[in-house]
Amino acid sequence: MTTAHMFLFDALPAPCSNRNPHPIPCVQSHVMQKSAWIWFVGCAVWFLDGVEQLHVHAQAHAELAFMLAMLFLVAGFFYRNQKK
Repeated sequence: MTTAHMFLFDALPAPCSNRNPHPIPCVQSHVMQKSAWIWFVGCAVWFLDGVEQLHVHAQAHAELAFMLAMLFLVAGFFYRNQKK
């Protein structure tokens, strides 16, 4: 590796790991945990949209809305369960 490449790698922010020789506070996972609620709100909104579309007999739109609601729910659980 050239000196220029080493300089570029040293300038990059350090990943969140315990093996980092120069530890810095890892705030990324904490921020992701605190902002997980937005995924659950999105899940609720897509679910309500699906219910509304079933009410007006738009089956294809309702199916898409329910699939997106499930995606948002899974994403919410994923972001909520990030390691501290």
